[in-house]
Amino acid sequence: MTNFDVYLADAKTVAIAGHVRPDGDCAGSCLATYNYIKNYFPHVKVDLYLEPIPNIFKFMKRSEEILSEWPDDRKYDLFIAQDCGDAKRLGNAAKYFESAEHTICVDHHVSNQNFAEHNYIFPDASSTCELIFELLPDERIDREIAECIYTGMVHDTGVFQYSCTSRKTMEIAGKLIEKGINFPKIVDETFFTKTYNQNRIMGLALMKSVLHLDGKCISSVITKQEMQEYDVLPKHLDGIVSQLRVTKDVEVAIFLYELEDGEFKVSTRSKELVDLSESCRFFHEGRTGADHRSYFARSEKTALKNNEEKGYTMVNGIINVYKEKGYTSFDVVAKLRGIFKQKKIGHTGTLDPDAEGVLPVCLGKATKVCDLLTDKSKEYEAVLLLGKVTDTQDITGTVLEEKDVKVTEEAVRETVLSFVGDYMQIPPMYSALKVNGKKLCDLAREGKTVERQARPVKILTIDILDVTLPRVRMRVHCSKGTYIRTLCQDIGEKLGCGGCMESLLRTQVSEFLLKDALKIGEIGQLVQECAKELPPEAWSRACFPFVRSVDSVFTQYQKAVVPEQFSKVLYNGNRIEPEMIRSFEASMQQKPIRIYDEKDHFIGIYEFQQERGNFKPVKVFMEE
Repeated sequence: MTNFDVYLADAKTVAIAGHVRPDGDCAGSCLATYNYIKNYFPHVKVDLYLEPIPNIFKFMKRSEEILSEWPDDRKYDLFIAQDCGDAKRLGNAAKYFESAEHTICVDHHVSNQNFAEHNYIFPDASSTCELIFELLPDERIDREIAECIYTGMVHDTGVFQYSCTSRKTMEIAGKLIEKGINFPKIVDETFFTKTYNQNRIMGLALMKSVLHLDGKCISSVITKQEMQEYDVLPKHLDGIVSQLRVTKDVEVAIFLYELEDGEFKVSTRSKELVDLSESCRFFHEGRTGADHRSYFARSEKTALKNNEEKGYTMVNGIINVYKEKGYTSFDVVAKLRGIFKQKKIGHTGTLDPDAEGVLPVCLGKATKVCDLLTDKSKEYEAVLLLGKVTDTQDITGTVLEEKDVKVTEEAVRETVLSFVGDYMQIPPMYSALKVNGKKLCDLAREGKTVERQARPVKILTIDILDVTLPRVRMRVHCSKGTYIRTLCQDIGEKLGCGGCMESLLRTQVSEFLLKDALKIGEIGQLVQECAKELPPEAWSRACFPFVRSVDSVFTQYQKAVVPEQFSKVLYNGNRIEPEMIRSFEASMQQKPIRIYDEKDHFIGIYEFQQERGNFKPVKVFMEE
């Protein structure tokens, strides 16, 4: 096959389709062919079937005519499959391929099954768009068709920097530029420009990345839950594997993300020393040379969740993390998931990105403690800047109002201390609280302000450490749910000059103190030192002295041991009768107790139920 024309001459109906979850090469090649038929074969009824394409590709001509519904009653004279290795990857459009009178496949994947009647497969090509350029008469490639082809080539070559780029690729790109396309705009707006949430999810992927093979390989994983939390779709993850690839000394980059059906899409990129084409063949979908993407299916559980099925152990415990400026609390969790090679990790209370200090993080079974620690009181050191009001209530926001600070130190001290005790606090718009299912911070970024209900909080103590107007440094001990930013603004408002928070340091959460907190870099180094040659699947809390045991946060409760003869009742999570407890004391009925088995494994927290006369499990951990 040297061109489409001979097949189009006799066709009255034509369908075009590409692979599921279309990328730039798929969308560009399909739209180029579609526009060509529309322009030069008006007698042909042509339909283009693709799943919804990313918005960045909707500038291409006739993209609004793409069909994303697949009626059952259609049959075509000719079906053209593009950028697709086998019929299954056509998704819902596969039924039209099967029923078509004639079929064509144009593709550059090394694993292509030559599944069509006529196949135009060249694995040495940089992209399917490069092949479409060869199949269309040069004089019939107008500016709009050239834009489609150029877009696909840009995306599959990483703006002509991947090793699949050849001299021929660059020559074709030059010819497309001569068609009058705005190539800088295509590169900038479809490849480099990212939305705010795309940048956030890329940052998360980079934070979670892990080095393997002495730093020659890098990998990262994004789960379906994380995509939901960051409000992104799979189409927004383009570019992450390319960013991983440019890590210094890395030869191979691997990026996985979870799909709706529990499978994972895997994207890989390499530099010069590694040929990934064999892995393409192994996973039945790939690209020749060093740069390709592949897909593979996992079972119902992710690789991280699958550790237990493989006999892997898991680190269960609590780490006192020093959250540094610039990190979100979720960033810290993401980084620790990479360090400890496990998914089940959660933090115990959000700290703003510009705040720093104590952030207890729970690993494994200890994540059941998260809500308990979140309920604990906290202590902060904050600097209040008087005379300035911002939209975020801290120094990072847009200044809304500035006033001269004409108050005395005595008035400042009196006003600050007047907030000790219970008071009703209105949460800030820039917060993670939700109203009608939407985060306040997201609404604020859209320029919207909604009414928030004041909530009761308690300021246990305030120690004024220094007053050097317009700044006030203070130590605040408060209940859960207290916003120190809002406290600063409320103090400024009461003084009549306004105020905002200039800095925030969390110094204590329950028994977790600032002096014991570890930075992420320190934790990573300690894990390497403590684990030594031990593989991650053999790690446990015993390997890492800095990881506190789960029961260490319950020392205020009395310890009780259940003998082995009652172990079946204990391990099944049943209620415990007083006579089952060794050395039972009546005082155990007054407060929750810590239950252990005879081997001193922490089982959980139990509480006496007066009406039934036995102990009910409140939190079960079953530590090994």
